[in-house]
Amino acid sequence: MPDESNTGPGAAAVAADAEVKAPTAKKERSRPPQKAAAEPAQPKAPAAKPRRYSDQERNDKLRLVETQVSEGNTLKNAIQSAGISEQTHYHSKGAARNS
Repeated sequence: MPDESNTGPGAAAVAADAEVKAPTAKKERSRPPQKAAAEPAQPKAPAAKPRRYSDQERNDKLRLVETQVSEGNTLKNAIQSAGISEQTHYHSKGAARNS
């Protein structure tokens, strides 16, 4: 009957393989950076009320734009210098025609 003890040359190889094949620790994924600490919840400020120009203000702005354009400025620059958007300019211009 063969000797069943693990003292032979094969036993050393099995022991060496056991050390090599030891489970390795899993790689940890890098986590996304944490958000800044949340501040206490405060009620949101109401949305800004859209600016409404009076009829006089509209007419003044339209006249200002017209004079600047007649002096050689571009329409876009004239509208910007009046402090209004292009959309507001065209809306005011249309409202002035209909009145």
